[in-house]
Amino acid sequence: MKAKRKRKQPSVKGGALLQGLKAALFACALTIIVILLTALLLKWQLFGEGAIPVITGVIKALCAAFAGFMGSKSLEGKVWVWSGIAGILYVVISFIVFSLIEKTSAITLGLAADVLMGFIAGVAGGMLRQLKKA
Repeated sequence: MKAKRKRKQPSVKGGALLQGLKAALFACALTIIVILLTALLLKWQLFGEGAIPVITGVIKALCAAFAGFMGSKSLEGKVWVWSGIAGILYVVISFIVFSLIEKTSAITLGLAADVLMGFIAGVAGGMLRQLKKA
């Protein structure tokens, strides 16, 4: 009988941070895919242009939660902190990427609200992972 191989848990903070960074990058890729699908739905006129701000907020929150979920994959202690950090990293990376695409960057109060939302959604995603483990 084969012995199950135990997953290596990040033992240092740098390992957990790197895991959160990877999760944030995956969440950014997911964001691009979902935005392209949303643009397709807009082209087919399944919803109006007035719904774009709401859809954008939902996409950000769900992808930040995804980053928190993936960022807490093999963590044991202080999962909520590291999953929240993964959500924040997602918001910051997506801000940088979309600022480069639009060739504008404005650090406003809206970005601070997005960072807070990213932390909260990331924590929620991490908690979902913990519930799944239990």
